[in-house]
Amino acid sequence: MTSKIKNCVIIAVGDEVLYGDTVNTNGAYIARAMDDIGIRTLYQLTVADNSEVIIRAVKEALSRSELILLCGGLGPTADDITKQSLSEALGLKMVLDEPTMERNRRFFESYKLTMTPNNEKQAYLPEGSVPIPNANGTAPGVFLEKGGKYFMLLPGPPAENTPMLTEYIIPKLRELSEADYAEKYYMLYPGQGESAAEALIRDNIETGEDYTLNTYVGEGSLRLKATAYAKSAEEAQRLIEKKDKQIKSLFAGRIIAQENREISDMVCEALIRENITVSCAESCTGGLIAAKFTDFPGISAVFMGGAVTYSNRAKMDILGVNPKTIEEFTEVSEQTAMEMASGAARIYKTDAALSTTGIAGPTGGSAEKPVGLVYTGIYYKGKTSFIRSVYRGNRQKVRQRAVAGAFELLFGYVLGRSSE
Repeated sequence: MTSKIKNCVIIAVGDEVLYGDTVNTNGAYIARAMDDIGIRTLYQLTVADNSEVIIRAVKEALSRSELILLCGGLGPTADDITKQSLSEALGLKMVLDEPTMERNRRFFESYKLTMTPNNEKQAYLPEGSVPIPNANGTAPGVFLEKGGKYFMLLPGPPAENTPMLTEYIIPKLRELSEADYAEKYYMLYPGQGESAAEALIRDNIETGEDYTLNTYVGEGSLRLKATAYAKSAEEAQRLIEKKDKQIKSLFAGRIIAQENREISDMVCEALIRENITVSCAESCTGGLIAAKFTDFPGISAVFMGGAVTYSNRAKMDILGVNPKTIEEFTEVSEQTAMEMASGAARIYKTDAALSTTGIAGPTGGSAEKPVGLVYTGIYYKGKTSFIRSVYRGNRQKVRQRAVAGAFELLFGYVLGRSSE
């Protein structure tokens, strides 16, 4: 090995991925895995099952990165041409790997199947490459080093791709990664805008090749991810600790925790720790808040139940919402939301309760009450309140964001950020 790896390019090969028939979950998983070992992904690309296009993509990636990961196109069919295209791009021959051929013969024999000539092509690899074992299929992966550049070819099916990545490729790349690195995460309190945070960072914290500070929005809150790169782990740690002091000063009073977690998990943890019982009453979210609660292990100690009261009749009969409230203010109102929350707390005898009522769309909105409008009510230890939000996106996104907003609201009470 003549050089080390700092960054990578990920190329997904396949018409089915390019045209959206198959969702490219491999790309996200691989990028996260690369990030976890200190290798930066420069970009991801999806290309057709076309040799000319694949060759062009490989040559472009070669000019930018030390590592190219190609996913898909290793199967037995005529359009599986990733290995051949890579060989052509690098001026290499395809050669038979006898151990792979023998392994595949045994695989077919074990299932009493005939190994056809198109299956045999899976045993041909670019010359100089090393096959990567595939315990879940007949298409081996490929590892190749040429001219200080590294190539990793993985099968497309996630059931084959993911085990190969975790069991072989990640350990191999740890050996080759140039920089040691250190990471820190920062979760900010809800309400911190991403653009404002980026402006603060840009004006006050120096970033570059050796230190990156990225912002992204998680479940209901802004997250910062800091990564320091250096020749040794000790140097990387010193750099990230130095920057850590600057970040804490810059965002004083706004950092919830230095970890990468979901607000809903932190809320559930706090509810259990403090023995605060909780319930919910949902209209537009249709049970998603209750589902989020029950996703958390051990929540049965404090989550007493939830009611999906989609119709006005259910709101009145089950939760005890006053008919006059709906008549005067409509079902999509702060008054209805708060009565729903207090009704849930009464029914389930809980310390806290959440409620949602809104217009998820795509129809039903008006100038006064647009699609995406959601009132989230909260009952907390004898008092009720609400937030009014207008969420963008399709019906699914509106509902998901309303759930995140509900946990944000409860977070403020359980962890002491709300005055009432």
